[in-house]
Amino acid sequence: MKRLVERFADRGFVGYTVSERVDAKLMLPEAVKCIKLESK
Repeated sequence: MKRLVERFADRGFVGYTVSERVDAKLMLPEAVKCIKLESK
């Protein structure tokens, strides 16, 4: 949670921004392909 006072201070408000990190699993592994590239 992050408090944003500078953006809303002129109107007398306080803003908040919230983020959440979640883990995800691949549901369709066949949908992802790997390509091997050779460098020169």
